[in-house]
Amino acid sequence: MKKYDKKLKIYLAVLLFLIIVISVTAVSFLESSYFAYIAKTYISSYLSKELKKKVTLKRIKFSIFSPQISVYGIEIRNFAKIKRIGIHIGNINFFSRKLNVYKINIIDPNINIIIKNNKFYNYKNFDSVIKEFSVKHQSAFISFSFDKIRISGGSFNFKDKDKNIFLNLKKINLTVYRKPSKIPILYKNRGIYFRYDIPYIFFKSAKLKYGGVYWSRAQKIHYVNGFIYYRKIGFGNKSFKVLSKGILELKRKKIFPEIIKKVNDTTLLKINNLSFFSKHFNEFPTLKGKLQANLNLVGNVTGKFRSKAVITLKNTVFSGGDF
Repeated sequence: MKKYDKKLKIYLAVLLFLIIVISVTAVSFLESSYFAYIAKTYISSYLSKELKKKVTLKRIKFSIFSPQISVYGIEIRNFAKIKRIGIHIGNINFFSRKLNVYKINIIDPNINIIIKNNKFYNYKNFDSVIKEFSVKHQSAFISFSFDKIRISGGSFNFKDKDKNIFLNLKKINLTVYRKPSKIPILYKNRGIYFRYDIPYIFFKSAKLKYGGVYWSRAQKIHYVNGFIYYRKIGFGNKSFKVLSKGILELKRKKIFPEIIKKVNDTTLLKINNLSFFSKHFNEFPTLKGKLQANLNLVGNVTGKFRSKAVITLKNTVFSGGDF
């Protein structure tokens, strides 16, 4: 009996040794530069085919124990560049074919869009790619979900050569995340959350006078069960700022996925220099001074609105128009 026990221990030791060797070999291979090169070549070719535009990647790094995938130097020719994408993989359910991505970090993305002759000049197949992607997404073999997507240091350039419009956004920071409710009955805590900060927005147009530098930010936008709750959504420049909070109720349609059904909005408007509007809008008379307005709008899109406004003027001078 002792002889069989001894043999069993030897077999188990050999089996354990083989498992360790195979595991170490597999991990070493998956984290090796050779496997990264193969993966980079395959992914570049696959994305180029799917996006119908040449895609290049500088480097891919795999970390098995994290687990994490880092992709460096992504470039879609004449359309977009991304310094780095970090993907932190969460739970994988093979039976239900679901993959959960814990976090996606997108560092320094740069997107350029050029419109000419009412078409995407620098991405001619853009419309067809979007249509094909939506069809493939519905029939995908495996479904994906995410907990958090973070974009930092992004920039966006839009140029319409037909209408001579230019829009430039810099230092874009955007976070999209899910927040599962610990208490199921508190449905308002579920859903998808957004927040963003865009400190630099430059707009220029040949036909419109009100070009210049602006900013925009949102402390929280929360979508759940057909409602959008938003707080401290702001827009402005050195002369004025607008801050809004409220609730939008969305109505589902077959033709249009979702449209606004009801609105309950409270907006604060502060204008430090009324002359800004006189300089940039021909419709305004010559104005000087400051203005603060508290606006409240409640109603639905069928036209049944109820509004209230409290306006305060300070050191205000106007001329050249009807008040």
